[in-house]
Amino acid sequence: MQRTSLWTPAALTAAVLAVVSQGCGREIIPIPLPCPECSQTDESECSYFTLADGTRIRSEYIPGDPSLPLVVGVHGCGGTYADAAIIFPRGEFPTLSFSLPGGLCSDTLPEGTPHTVESCGVTLDGLLEHRSDLIEEFGEENVLIAGASFGALVVAEYFAKHPDSRYGAVVITGQDTPLNNEFVDFIDGYLTAVHGISPFINNQHLQEYLASTRVFDVSELMPFTQNHWLIVCGSDDGFAPDGEGMAARLGDRARYFEFEGNHFITAYAGPEIRQMIMDNLDFLLPDRPAQ
Repeated sequence: MQRTSLWTPAALTAAVLAVVSQGCGREIIPIPLPCPECSQTDESECSYFTLADGTRIRSEYIPGDPSLPLVVGVHGCGGTYADAAIIFPRGEFPTLSFSLPGGLCSDTLPEGTPHTVESCGVTLDGLLEHRSDLIEEFGEENVLIAGASFGALVVAEYFAKHPDSRYGAVVITGQDTPLNNEFVDFIDGYLTAVHGISPFINNQHLQEYLASTRVFDVSELMPFTQNHWLIVCGSDDGFAPDGEGMAARLGDRARYFEFEGNHFITAYAGPEIRQMIMDNLDFLLPDRPAQ
């Protein structure tokens, strides 16, 4: 049955504004954001790490309830290290997050190196090596890697390249197959237009990230992974509609859940998503120490 599209230009614009208002994707607006001071406090630990090509990446660790596992958060396209708090508020799950290359406080990749889902997977590798002290402190069996939207693709990419990893995986409004739909087309047009008219910001890295989602596909590699997955999508998510298919490819190592709504209300669904994770911790991390 053919669907009638509800994505008029006005609706799409409203969706962009809704996403931006919640924090996710703040850097798609044509206004440069100031980089907050990197400091160490009892409430947070800010630090930088450097990739092999010299790219400096901003990271942040926020302590939380010691009885809960560490969540390594990967933000969406145009997001920042601070976006982990949208789904995981301070004081609950301990979180380790970072800004992807070109994101707030992080360098863009060197000229000639494309910004892609794959390059973000390399950056995630760098983060885990940089904060290996935290991984050792919590134990690999007590760590979740969670990504939302574009960040969910990065999570899938990471485990496709590290099939023996036992970290638990949380995919929020994402999939393991290409993104090719009218919302991607709209964002692509928007970024191109902003890039052409705004004197304030260069969003070429965002355009490259978006382009990479159209060809990203690790679906054939998912059955070879060894870890457990929680896949959470909106009931009417036309942007990343293959989450349920991804769960099917993972078989009994995945659980699939839906929240009511579409891709762009993820922030509002934060409490519901956290509860889904809490309810499935023993499944996600079967070797986690008893609490």
